Amino acid sequence: MIKITTNNNVRSISYASNTWTVDSAVTVGSSPRFLTAGDDGSVWVADSVDATVKRIVNVGGVRAVADTVSLQGSTLAGLTKGLDGTIFAADRSQGRLHRIQYDDFFNDWYVAGSVTVSLSDREMILATGPDGDIWVAFRGTSTVQSVKNVNGSWAAQTALNASF
Repeated sequence: MIKITTNNNVRSISYASNTWTVDSAVTVGSSPRFLTAGDDGSVWVADSVDATVKRIVNVGGVRAVADTVSLQGSTLAGLTKGLDGTIFAADRSQGRLHRIQYDDFFNDWYVAGSVTVSLSDREMILATGPDGDIWVAFRGTSTVQSVKNVNGSWAAQTALNASF
């Protein structure tokens, strides 16, 4: 279990032998708000003020920030992992989803592309569907939208009204 604390830290909470343990904190920025798990056991954290997405890894029992991807000009509003291990970060100021992936040649994470979604200036709840689509729920509305990989290119689908 991972917890974001009020003093801009991320802490892991583990359970073993009937005992809960809080591990040491990792400072991740000025306003960490969203988490998702990486394929490699890492934890990704989106900082909405610093406009960064950071990867926390465990090396020899010590957790530390291993990678930082800058999304300057963005106000981050959601985070999820795609089925292929890419990370999707929602940007409420630009109404976009940014796709972050690993480059084997440069041995680094980078912003591989962005897709415009229906609404901006909203916090976005992100989820990955079983088919690999990224689903976006726009907080404070009845609107949901999927972003689909169509022949290698990500495209936003028509937004749906999800009110019942």
